[in-house]
Amino acid sequence: MKPTFRPETSTEYSEVTTMNGSAVEDTHPWLFTKGCPEGSIPITRMPYMNGLFGNNASASDSHIHYPRYLHEHGGTKGEKVDDPTWHEYSLVKFTADKLYGASAVFNLYLPKLEVPHEFSLGQIWVVSNDETTSLEAGWMNNRYETFCYNLQCPGFVWTNHAIRLDTVLLPLSVYGGLQYDVTIEIFQDRNSGDWWVRLLGQLLGYWPKSLVPKLEDGAQIHSFGGEILNKKVSGQHTSTQMGSGHFSVEGYKKAAYIRNIEIVEAHDRTKYTSPDHGHTVITHPNCYDLQLGRELDLHWGFFFFFGGPGRSATCT
Repeated sequence: MKPTFRPETSTEYSEVTTMNGSAVEDTHPWLFTKGCPEGSIPITRMPYMNGLFGNNASASDSHIHYPRYLHEHGGTKGEKVDDPTWHEYSLVKFTADKLYGASAVFNLYLPKLEVPHEFSLGQIWVVSNDETTSLEAGWMNNRYETFCYNLQCPGFVWTNHAIRLDTVLLPLSVYGGLQYDVTIEIFQDRNSGDWWVRLLGQLLGYWPKSLVPKLEDGAQIHSFGGEILNKKVSGQHTSTQMGSGHFSVEGYKKAAYIRNIEIVEAHDRTKYTSPDHGHTVITHPNCYDLQLGRELDLHWGFFFFFGGPGRSATCT
């Protein structure tokens, strides 16, 4: 239940990094006092409410989910369960013929939601060339109401006996104050072909290669960034926040960041490397934006700030 191979990364999970002389602390997942016995895993008992799996978490969750399976109770007759136009992004995309791993350090905030059935997240996307298959891992406030997550769908193999798959990540960053972040990694075992997930250096589990045949020999797209769901329930743009709820121009301690972005390319599958450049995708720049770092910082590598408040004087 361990990978036979993992690419080396330059990110040290225990180090305290700095920007402008200010410390950035590692957050930590919620751990059981003793953990479950070896050979078993913790599974959260989810309340079943109004035909949907309920989520009453008051803080960000780490989540791992699959290509978006519709939940069988996702909507009533005639009700739209999902619309691609509801999804808004601020992300950086890297493309190549073959990519085998993605790693980054994610700043943690608790963005406000306009309504409970919307969401805000920061994550990694590992995507096939035709963009029909994706593996995704990151932190999230709330969940999609029409899709199953984590172990609610079959397929993902959880192997960690001490951490819940939907673990709460604490503490969280404070606007203008202490900043906390978490390292998340998705990589392909080059021997088995399975795709593994690591959180702060701890193996969590894997997607079997049989689950994602289009990613059997690597991916073509690795993306990093934020996403929100805008259901337009009020007839206006949602006030759901992305990141810290502030635009990227505010910078460190005020705008959310993703740093130490690294990918595994075909020319050397033994290690992660910092990419030279990426393609930015900002679907609603008046509502949420993104700003790349000016240069490769010694501690932060390839990084960017992102986010926004949603509905405002510029976002209508």
